[in-house]
Amino acid sequence: AVAVSAPSGTGKSSTATHLIAQGAEFFTDDVLAMDLVGADVIAFAGPEFANIEEHELSAVDPGRRERLGQLLGESGKQHLRPALTQTSLPLGALYLLERDAGFEELQIDSLDASGIPTLLASAFIPHLGTERRLVGHLELCGQMVTAGQIYRISAPLRGTAASVAAALMDHARRLLGGGS
Repeated sequence: AVAVSAPSGTGKSSTATHLIAQGAEFFTDDVLAMDLVGADVIAFAGPEFANIEEHELSAVDPGRRERLGQLLGESGKQHLRPALTQTSLPLGALYLLERDAGFEELQIDSLDASGIPTLLASAFIPHLGTERRLVGHLELCGQMVTAGQIYRISAPLRGTAASVAAALMDHARRLLGGGS
């Protein structure tokens, strides 16, 4: 599994839309649970539908739109159900997406120490502060950092989700040995 984490409105679902259109398999949108199983980080799928902005759906080549699945409904976004093949997978990489007007060009780098606060804050339920959950989150983050599984995508604010997806797909294929 390849995951993208970013603040709301940054373009995670839009990037995923273009990844699926480019041949990646759908795993989940909006929610991804991860846990350590031995020394491996395992990703568990959340909701089995994608929330896609209409302009992003229109930006996908019509011949590739079928990969995005059946329309389930609309509510400001299009809710589609792409085919889901698995509900748990080993995590290959986690990409922390950052968009900023100060970025001149799209760049993907290994996470350095400056990204640790972003990684630690990426928990879906930050207000759940039990000792067990916090220790588990720290262990999970530590394992991903140690294994070199975390990358930062610095993208220009005006860049397209399609360009982010293309760069991410290329990077992930090289990193993980050519799989989708």
